[in-house]
Amino acid sequence: MEIIVNFLKLLLIVLVVGIVSLIITINVTPRLTVALLRHSFDKEAIKPKEYKTYAQQVDITKNIKYSSKYKNSKLDIYSRKENKNKPTIIWVHGGAFVAGDKADVQYWAMKMAYDGYNVVSINYSLAPDNYYPAQIKQTGDAIRYIVANYSSKLNVKRIVIGGDSAGAHIASQVIAAQYNSELARKINYQPINKTKIVGGLLYCGAYDVKPLANLKDKNFMTKLFVNQLGWAYLGKKKWQKAKMIEYASTVDYVNAKFPPIFITDGNSGSFETQGIALYKKLQEKQVTVKKLFFDKTQKVGHEYQFDLDTKPAKKCFKETLSFLNDL
Repeated sequence: MEIIVNFLKLLLIVLVVGIVSLIITINVTPRLTVALLRHSFDKEAIKPKEYKTYAQQVDITKNIKYSSKYKNSKLDIYSRKENKNKPTIIWVHGGAFVAGDKADVQYWAMKMAYDGYNVVSINYSLAPDNYYPAQIKQTGDAIRYIVANYSSKLNVKRIVIGGDSAGAHIASQVIAAQYNSELARKINYQPINKTKIVGGLLYCGAYDVKPLANLKDKNFMTKLFVNQLGWAYLGKKKWQKAKMIEYASTVDYVNAKFPPIFITDGNSGSFETQGIALYKKLQEKQVTVKKLFFDKTQKVGHEYQFDLDTKPAKKCFKETLSFLNDL
């Protein structure tokens, strides 16, 4: 009996030490949370039924190193010769700023190239290895590299920049910094020359950081998740009071110079309210904007657009193509 009691005491001590260590760790660095998130994002993209058809018709070049001082600067190109005269899509993947990979969008990119538009899917330095606005500048580096080196293969004079989730935020920031000199100055962003961003595709992103800094959610885990990600991305433990949350809020830098934008989101577990707010701001500034949101009769989740065999994703893809064809 004494052995059992001693064992239980030891087990309790181990548990207490573990919990205390965990609390100390997440108060010192966001890296433990980031590591857990990266593990949760480590899954393969959903392969569509028509995958082989796309793959056979599309030329895929992977892991091209592009010029940038930041880490993880590689890209993949999905192309067909028939698409040469159409705008080239530069895609920024999602992953909560701390995870994800350019290959996550491979099936969407294959289908898009198959249906008429070449796609360049880029990697970028994940937080907290680099903080905002490094990812914005690095995306600019990737575009400059493509413009300088792939004019024979791609249409580099007309660029569409797009992204999903965190990538949509980054893409929206590149557009804002390109066309709003105030933001460019604040984050020390050099606008891209020798090309024109003619459109933006924004899927399931957050475009106003301020509400996230004042999150009213009663769920402890949600608050912890948001606080740790904000710390990782913006580089400050008390990021809620940092000036950067203003700069990172794209909605505050929209102006009439913005190119046409396609914006969509699901209605469950995503950033629908932020998407709608950005849509209204674009309308207010008389920017050409097309939206796709869903009524409450159907539940459509975050990143729904990449499950290509579902009805919502098919609708999104069709409307995206329609938007691109009008550019």
